Amino acid sequence: MRRVLWILLLCACSKPAAKIDDDAKTAAVRQSVVKVGPIGTGAPEEASYALVDVENASAVDRLVTVGGKLGPATLGADELRIPAHAIRTFALVADKPVPDGAEPTFEVTHAVAVDYPAPVTVSDLQDKKGDLFVATAKVKNTVERAASVVVACTYYDAAGKILARPFTVLELAGSAEQPVRFEGPREAEKAVIFVGQVAYKP
Repeated sequence: MRRVLWILLLCACSKPAAKIDDDAKTAAVRQSVVKVGPIGTGAPEEASYALVDVENASAVDRLVTVGGKLGPATLGADELRIPAHAIRTFALVADKPVPDGAEPTFEVTHAVAVDYPAPVTVSDLQDKKGDLFVATAKVKNTVERAASVVVACTYYDAAGKILARPFTVLELAGSAEQPVRFEGPREAEKAVIFVGQVAYKP
């Protein structure tokens, strides 16, 4: 009997781990724009950066990681959850000064499938055009733990080109909901509000 149990235990230990679905080919860069301006919160610093639209062409949500180069500079990699068949805008910052006219190149290094609901959701998106294009929404933390949440808004012109991607950081209590408001260029015709990085507190 002990011999049988030992064999079963060995078989259980040798069972291969479930394979991670990480297929970078399921995500593709659709467009980009290079900008120079203040970045960060608190005391923003001047830097070059690229706004990059990436599409998840697969039928499942994926955690997509994108990096790149801008002339002699490296664009710091970033990760976003992209819903199935959706597009999200990455903001990749150059690590040093960049000469005028430098051309960016990008690489999708990971696109890991996720089978759990998004922990922070966006709903009730509304917009209003005037002197500025104002976009609002409600952001909800579905987890019963406090979180620091990056929320961004991509503004597009009538041709679908990226104009801007402002962001804010929300401190959300467990299961809390909070409104967000973004002001974009007057010439914008569309706004997409989405969740970026989420950090849950102990």
